[in-house]
Amino acid sequence: KQWYQRRVAISAGGALILFGSYNNVKNNCSRDAMIIALVNCGTSVFAGIVVYSVLGFREHKTGVKVENVEGGPGLAFIAYTTAVAEMPLPQLWAAAFFFMMVLLAIDSEFGTIEATIGPLRDYEFFRRIKKELLCLIVCVFLCVLGLPMSLEGGLYIFTLWDTFSVALPLVFIGIIECVAVSWFYGLDRFCGDIEHMTGGQPHIYWRICWKFVSPILITVVLIASLVKMLIKAPMYPAFVGCEKFPVSDQFAGSENWVEKVPYPDWSRFIASIMVALPIIPIPVMAIKNWKKPVRPIVHPDEA
Repeated sequence: KQWYQRRVAISAGGALILFGSYNNVKNNCSRDAMIIALVNCGTSVFAGIVVYSVLGFREHKTGVKVENVEGGPGLAFIAYTTAVAEMPLPQLWAAAFFFMMVLLAIDSEFGTIEATIGPLRDYEFFRRIKKELLCLIVCVFLCVLGLPMSLEGGLYIFTLWDTFSVALPLVFIGIIECVAVSWFYGLDRFCGDIEHMTGGQPHIYWRICWKFVSPILITVVLIASLVKMLIKAPMYPAFVGCEKFPVSDQFAGSENWVEKVPYPDWSRFIASIMVALPIIPIPVMAIKNWKKPVRPIVHPDEA
């Protein structure tokens, strides 16, 4: 599960690709890729140290085991907040924690909105709209889509969306990216483009990873995830309240306030649609453009 989550985190690069398209042709993309990868992994290690330190403190104070803590919204708004409440000067730490959450949400939206607007502006119709106005329209539209997640059953909708609409499609898209660039576009041609931009060919290590190691590893992760879903029905952490004050008569309450419950059939049907929608355009466009010649990434007039 941890390998799957790390792969999804690293492959979530739509905003990175979009921002990278703004660079100069001669920009050192190899250096930038290394810096981003190191910062990403370093941030994950630092965040892990902070989070597990707080959860360890919570276990020491309340007796709730760290391994029983669920991820997602429950981690941020139940486990972490109860730990903060046990600290000295809880008001200070609570204010700092939620201020950090606001900043995290805002800077995440920068990349998300830019990755949404960028492809739209490739079409003539959207280029006629001022970028600021288009940004406002997209933000309002996404805000309206997110309103159901703030209702009574909003956490259920959010968990369903977060579990199925992003993870599996991103892993599949990661495989397609590796195969399309290394095998269809051509690894030698791709390395030639990098040499044109940076002045040097990528190391043989990267060539082997791009062509063989990465596609195989990502495919194994995808197959293992699908097999796990087929063997065991997907489950979601339902908020059931504490043992003394359960939220309903249907559940008895839990020590960590959540209990894993299997998704019903109708929600799994919706989940399958969520997984399929981002994937279907890939084979459709591949079939549509199958006979078109492959154009080089770096055009002669950009040299």
